[in-house]
Amino acid sequence: MTTFEMQQLFETLLQTSSVLYNDSEKPDTDVIFRYLNEAQIKYIRDKYLSAPTFYERTRVVGNALNDLKELVYIETLTNSVSNYYQYSITLTSSKDVWHYISISCRASRNYPQFFEDVNLDFLPIEAEEINKYLTTPINKPIIYVPVYTQVYNTSSSKLDVLIIHDSYSIITSDVAQAHVIVKPKTLVLDILDANTETTTCQLASYLHEDIVKLAVALFEEQKYKLAGKSKEDNK
Repeated sequence: MTTFEMQQLFETLLQTSSVLYNDSEKPDTDVIFRYLNEAQIKYIRDKYLSAPTFYERTRVVGNALNDLKELVYIETLTNSVSNYYQYSITLTSSKDVWHYISISCRASRNYPQFFEDVNLDFLPIEAEEINKYLTTPINKPIIYVPVYTQVYNTSSSKLDVLIIHDSYSIITSDVAQAHVIVKPKTLVLDILDANTETTTCQLASYLHEDIVKLAVALFEEQKYKLAGKSKEDNK
């Protein structure tokens, strides 16, 4: 469904709900697209990224790759400026990542199981579990496969990846490959910036009508709130 078709459906659904939207209460194009974009973001966050834990969100997203369609990228991550802990690396993406689905990188290991410069799929963990995997004077864990979690980078306002390994392992590459979910492009009628705007919703086509219905619901909810506030102010 193109954004023009989404706009038409939005107007049709509104007009079906009330004849007022045929005339005086009809929203203009800018308002319609504001709610379409708000609905798109809310739909993704509520349906795929609302689980309480990173592991659960990773599982939900991994099971919904067909839904997320053009928002799924294979991205090369580069080494960030600083590392948080000993035996860790922090990787960053050039894109505005909303969730890291999987991470793989080359690594070597000398004990208790030996391998040299092989590509490994790392294991996701919760940020709250980090301390269990850190090497300290009183804790020397054995981590057969390095683990990773998302961390918020305050300087870039983006999500980075924190990878933790043990003292017996070496990450042998400064880059990693990641499957990621990125922020959706803004829905517009006319594209001015192809990097940030689109005339076709990036979610699977069978979800486009759901996005429009949610946008209409958000619009009507806001209208009712404003109407209620106006009545209270006039008392």
